[in-house]
Amino acid sequence: MASTSTSNPHLAFDAGLLMSVDSSDLDVKHFKDEKKREELIQSRVLASTRSFISILQTLPITQHPDLGPLAALPAPAYPILPREKPLPKPRAETKWEAFAKRKGIANKKKDKMVWDDETKEWVPRWGFKGKNKKEEEQWIHELPNNVDDDYNPVSALKKQRKERSLHNKGQQLKNATRANAEVQKKEGKSSSDLQSKPLVRANGEKKRADREQQMAKLDVDVLRSRGSTASMGRFDKTLEGEQKEKGIKRKFEANEVDASKERASHMALLNKMTNGTLAASKRNGDKDLVNVRKAVRFASDGKGSRVLAGDKGKPKGKGKPRK
Repeated sequence: MASTSTSNPHLAFDAGLLMSVDSSDLDVKHFKDEKKREELIQSRVLASTRSFISILQTLPITQHPDLGPLAALPAPAYPILPREKPLPKPRAETKWEAFAKRKGIANKKKDKMVWDDETKEWVPRWGFKGKNKKEEEQWIHELPNNVDDDYNPVSALKKQRKERSLHNKGQQLKNATRANAEVQKKEGKSSSDLQSKPLVRANGEKKRADREQQMAKLDVDVLRSRGSTASMGRFDKTLEGEQKEKGIKRKFEANEVDASKERASHMALLNKMTNGTLAASKRNGDKDLVNVRKAVRFASDGKGSRVLAGDKGKPKGKGKPRK
């Protein structure tokens, strides 16, 4: 709803945009003096504000229990406002878009959620609990006939998914480079200018990689400083969003191993238990062998090897020895 003031025909109002426009001429003489300029601006602003408030009071008003009186604003009379920035240039077509345009292939955007027939639920197509990871997370896999004994189907599927992701990223970089070259070619830039943006992008990626490496070093220093406390950092307060310190992860042998590996491990164990104990102790410094000191302490009930040596000649039992 656009309206004009009855007292000043140069004042125009738009209640929908909460806008008032004063189209009256300005006296240049008043703007030379700073004091007169401020007085003129204040008088114009006061006059337009009073007129605008009087127009707002004519609108339908409803009483709100918490906010008080609320005026229902009409639709803006000037829906199209002048644009500050120029219109963006049209994006260059990718290789697939140009091919689809020639062949008449319609672009159909894939939905983020897909229907799962097994669970009877809508699941995400990608990401956390996505359907693209369904084959990786299933509990049984069918192995091909021409694979090795140590073939892991979960790792193979995960590797294929990562390769597809890397391939898509490579295609995106190629499209961006091709579009940049076409734009620069239309603008009539030289070949040196065509190479400037890839160089700038490479420098930006290098700086980003250096920054991430420095942040990783700082995280390592923070985790290392936690170990200097009495509780080795267990009861230290962590900041919001800070990662927890990872402990030592135990590594277990696989349940199903190759026959040659199993035979080698059994032979190594027998060698340690028989004639290879002395040689292994000299070579490895008693590594992976029986802890003799701990065994003696356990057998002597914590009294040491002298007690074991002294008990060899003594008879067993509580009674006195017979003569």
